[in-house]
Amino acid sequence: MRTDLTKRVLTFCTFFICCGALALLSASFATQRWIVAKAVKVGLPPSISNATAGDSTKFRGELHFGLFEGSKTLNHGFGDRKSHIW
Repeated sequence: MRTDLTKRVLTFCTFFICCGALALLSASFATQRWIVAKAVKVGLPPSISNATAGDSTKFRGELHFGLFEGSKTLNHGFGDRKSHIW
């Protein structure tokens, strides 16, 4: 009788662990933003640094990495440039 109770408890726990694993797996396939990073260019010459002091969007960007793909938006001083990362 003690063995039957142990089997039931272990089966019950295994079921919930499997359901949790499936939920995490589904979420990983569904999201495209596992990692979000902000890019900032450092080491600019003083002439460029002073000219862009008022415009905080120049020489910056964002990167988004998912499980299978991602995207990056970088601004090199001429506006945002979007590209796809495979």
